[in-house]
Amino acid sequence: MNTKRWRSACLLIALAALLSAGGCRIRRSRAGPAQTVTEAVELGAAKSVRAEVKMGIGALTISGGAKRLLDASFTHNIAEWKPEVSYTVSGDRGALVVRQPANRWAKAWPSGIRYEWSLCFGNDIPIDLDVTLGVGTGSLKLAGMSLNSLSIEGGVGAAQIDLSGDWQHNVDVTVKGGVGGVDMRLPRKVGARVHVDGGLGAIHTSDLKRDGEFYVNSAYGKSAVTIHVRISGGIGEVNLEVE
Repeated sequence: MNTKRWRSACLLIALAALLSAGGCRIRRSRAGPAQTVTEAVELGAAKSVRAEVKMGIGALTISGGAKRLLDASFTHNIAEWKPEVSYTVSGDRGALVVRQPANRWAKAWPSGIRYEWSLCFGNDIPIDLDVTLGVGTGSLKLAGMSLNSLSIEGGVGAAQIDLSGDWQHNVDVTVKGGVGGVDMRLPRKVGARVHVDGGLGAIHTSDLKRDGEFYVNSAYGKSAVTIHVRISGGIGEVNLEVE
């Protein structure tokens, strides 16, 4: 079996396993009229936040620019899939969780499903962001945010991660690939070092050079700040480019 057929077979097997595992215990849900709800979360007394985003099925967009900790918009047409948002503060540390309701996986995608999250975080709030994607797509436009760390666990679908722009401190980024491609945009004036291992997909780069087992941009080793990226596992292709 050639490489292309092998990747396709792995993708189909993983997709079937994920859907059957998620659906074996849950009744089929029916799609109805789409509705959009909004949610706003104030920072409160916290000086930094750990934010967990857990989406089972759908399209996720994350960006900065909010006036609060979080301004969110959710569009869905399955009533029982209304997302759950919780936030607590302990001392000067906040804990935010945004997730698809537990045990709400469908046995199959209902016809005409709409499930879209748009999460907008405040730029000046130091955040450790953990994202878990199931079946769907993720678009993370993180330029301007004050990330301390970023962890992404992919499922079945593509992930687009934009780390371009000017960063004020070092950031550690971990991406555990699933079944689907990873497209990552890196800064030009801030040093970036990327390590990719364990995947079955091809690696494509633009404006990066090899430095041992790493891919680095022209600013690496010269700027005071560095973006450290590790991408592991996964079946899909990895595309790395500099802004």
